[in-house]
Amino acid sequence: MALINCPECSKSISDQSAACPSCGFPTARAVPPTLQQADLTNNNSLENRRQRQKNSGCSGATIFLIIIIVLIGFWLVSAYDGYTEKARQYNEVQSEPDKESPQVQESVFDSPLTQIPMLLSGSGEDGRYFLISHFTSYDIENIKYARRGNESDAYGEMQIDCTNNKIRKTSSANLEALISADLGDWYTPTPDWTDQDIVNFICSTKRVVSKNIEHHEIVEKVVALEAPRNEVVEKVTLEQFKPEPVISVEARPREVLLSNDPSGSEKEYKVRETPIETKEPYNEKVVNKAADDKKERDIARRKSDDRAICEQAIKVNSAYLGKDDPEYSQWKAIERANCMQDKLYE
Repeated sequence: MALINCPECSKSISDQSAACPSCGFPTARAVPPTLQQADLTNNNSLENRRQRQKNSGCSGATIFLIIIIVLIGFWLVSAYDGYTEKARQYNEVQSEPDKESPQVQESVFDSPLTQIPMLLSGSGEDGRYFLISHFTSYDIENIKYARRGNESDAYGEMQIDCTNNKIRKTSSANLEALISADLGDWYTPTPDWTDQDIVNFICSTKRVVSKNIEHHEIVEKVVALEAPRNEVVEKVTLEQFKPEPVISVEARPREVLLSNDPSGSEKEYKVRETPIETKEPYNEKVVNKAADDKKERDIARRKSDDRAICEQAIKVNSAYLGKDDPEYSQWKAIERANCMQDKLYE
């Protein structure tokens, strides 16, 4: 017989004892093997259940994270595909002008163009240059032109300062490229080259147009005017002045014949008269209309003043008459008519 320690109180007991004499805890000998195996099985199943619950929680979180990652990846792929499609469409739109530029360039020569004569650069260049467009902005001539070549055509854009004989320009084999081209710095064109021929053609055309605008024929006119101060009627001989957008306020010389000269004879006098500021040409029609307008304004002002004087006089005189007098109304009407007849005139 051997001694063992009690699992509960740790006292020495016989291994043959069914229970501890001190605390009564059953020994291993007293516990059936089936019960021990059942307890062990229960403990193992409890641990397995806990482990499965823990594993299921981890697997749920993992699945959720995987779903989030898949959604993010799908969104990124869709965004990239959309960006790629937009980039492809943009490249196609940008490439369309280059594809259509030969047709555009051919249509330039299909339409009638003004030929630029090449007088200084020689017969080899004459007949090759054509004016496409031309406009003036801030006294600078802006032109586009085309050069017809044997194998290929060229296009140019030029700005011309006709006053200082300065230009700046650029050229290209593609007409559409001139839209964003840099013209560079201003310089004086070579006297015997095509640039000077273009300058001479554009600037001479501008001078001819200006000359036609400034040219005027002298026409003798006799106009009756009302003098502004002494009410003397003058016979005025004036020149048909050149048309201008707005007549300058600077005085212009005019020939005047005074009909009431003190000596009794007519003499010529040089007078300086400030012209009427108007947007119309300074001619007979404008002068007559201005004089008529002034006369009408003066008459209207005098009528208004005289009418006020008459009304005031009637009010003063009516104080001496009784308003119940049957002759009052008749007298008032006659008095007003007489007063206005004396005051008003044309």
